[in-house]
Amino acid sequence: MTRVLPAQILSWYRSQDGQWFVREMVQGMGGLPAERARGVLVGVQTLGLRASVHFAREGGRILFGSDTPSAPTYANPPGYNGYLELRELEAAGISPRQLLAAATTENARFFGLADYGTIEAGKVASLLLLRDDPLASTAAFDTIEMVMVKGRVVERGALSAAGR
Repeated sequence: MTRVLPAQILSWYRSQDGQWFVREMVQGMGGLPAERARGVLVGVQTLGLRASVHFAREGGRILFGSDTPSAPTYANPPGYNGYLELRELEAAGISPRQLLAAATTENARFFGLADYGTIEAGKVASLLLLRDDPLASTAAFDTIEMVMVKGRVVERGALSAAGR
């Protein structure tokens, strides 16, 4: 997060004012103590992960989409929730290969978008070049070497909060 968000924003997120949504969620759960509310949310997440793994193991078609932002808060930058979801799904037992396909080729096939989801000659590329193999682990998404959007390379420094 320190690479993409300015330090002042990260500091604010840690402040009492920046924690407003946590308080709102707890209030929406009947005023449960924060730790109990967190336990309820973790329990729901665990059940969802178990169901996802079972579905994948039984040959279900996995598609990837994220609800980022997952709450009415700007403290969840675009893409971050999806990244966390991929990591959690892998940790729960879905293979990195299935997850990469779910986020690329399977989504394109499902929506009938033959021009998307694969890398082929003649296509306009929007992709990430990774140093590590995403088929080995979703941790490879932490090793971005290059970003290409619609065939144009976007300099990594332009995406970093450090340069701002």
